[in-house]
Amino acid sequence: MTTVTVLSGPERRRRWTTAEKLRIVEESLAPGASVVEVARRHDVHRNLVTAWRRQARTGILACGPGRCSGRMTRSVLRRSPLRQTGNR
Repeated sequence: MTTVTVLSGPERRRRWTTAEKLRIVEESLAPGASVVEVARRHDVHRNLVTAWRRQARTGILACGPGRCSGRMTRSVLRRSPLRQTGNR
């Protein structure tokens, strides 16, 4: 006899819109914010948030005209301590 296990709960592979990613990145860049805490709050692995921060810093993750409704701007990234020191 074969046993079947049914997994319930959230889908393991989630899709994040650019606006959602940028909103999480912006939250992680706030003064005193912790990447780990922001990741936990949004149920995302901290490495993914770090990757999104890197993509936002390099311009890979960005909103084009009319593509997303977030309020993320380059000025937020310019003020980022990561941007100023070059640290990862």
